[in-house]
Amino acid sequence: MDTADKEVTAEVLHKKGLIHEVDRPVKILGNGELTKAITIKVNAFSKTAREKIEKAKGKAEVIGRA
Repeated sequence: MDTADKEVTAEVLHKKGLIHEVDRPVKILGNGELTKAITIKVNAFSKTAREKIEKAKGKAEVIGRA
């Protein structure tokens, strides 16, 4: 992600080529490290992903249902 991306949605992930379809549920997994505070708005998060996002002072927001 670019450091300019303060809010990540399915649309942003699609534009970056990280997901194929915007209209399908998206679940964020806890692989890797997060060093910037960002807000991520998707359908679901793994427990580890939520912990890493919040540890970096970001927000994990669930939209709709996965």
